[in-house]
Amino acid sequence: MSKRSGSSDFTLRHRLTAAVSRRLQGIVYTSRGGLTRGLRRKGGLGFLPGAAHPDTAETRFLQTLNFTGKVVYDIGGFQGLMTLFFAKTARQVLTFEANPVNVVRIYENAGLNRFKNVFVLNVAVGSQDGILRLRLDPLMTGAASGDPEISQQILGEVKHATEFSVILTSIDAAIRRFQIPAPAFVKIDIEGMELDALQGMTALIASTKPALYLELHGTTEQDKRANATDVIGFVRGHHYKIFDVEQNRDITNDVPTGRESHIYCTAS
Repeated sequence: MSKRSGSSDFTLRHRLTAAVSRRLQGIVYTSRGGLTRGLRRKGGLGFLPGAAHPDTAETRFLQTLNFTGKVVYDIGGFQGLMTLFFAKTARQVLTFEANPVNVVRIYENAGLNRFKNVFVLNVAVGSQDGILRLRLDPLMTGAASGDPEISQQILGEVKHATEFSVILTSIDAAIRRFQIPAPAFVKIDIEGMELDALQGMTALIASTKPALYLELHGTTEQDKRANATDVIGFVRGHHYKIFDVEQNRDITNDVPTGRESHIYCTAS
């Protein structure tokens, strides 16, 4: 997501799109494309064909997976688009979202579709318990991050960046503390803190080996490659097979190309 490479979450195009979307936050409509097609939504640009989760390799891949009757964890829920997609068929969706504004929107969107299988925890996810300081662009509430490099990028590129503190927990601790069911599938998209989240769910991984769907981030291509190397090394060390969704191929070594953005990991 390097700005230098034109893929930053904070480019002018992304921020203009987010600004337009924010002005339409109160509109309720039926989504016309992507993973939420046919579902009711509030906010965003999903009333435009293909505007929300358009026909991408990610969308096509996720639509091939079967979530029927499964418990799914959506770590980094944003406004609940993936949560809604999972909730259509999953037995239960537990969404972890640090931004309280997004938590409200997730519940609103779940309610619009009468989904009673969605539960949201207003916490950040990492490797341990504590308090996490998040930075975000107020125009892009889905890009809040506690990762040091990405937080610094937000501070440098966003004129009116804001900060807030949130409770931090590991997944293993959350399962023990709240007695929530173990998942069969875990999606993680938390702006550079993917490895921290994985390190905080080692007991879960050891006991049930859930499928993992990970979005990889970094402030520069070098940072993203380093993050991918660490994440791929971690999941392979826990005996997972790894599939690169964008490149439609298995990853058979620990050296990433730098192009990995979404990887799907299953027990080997």
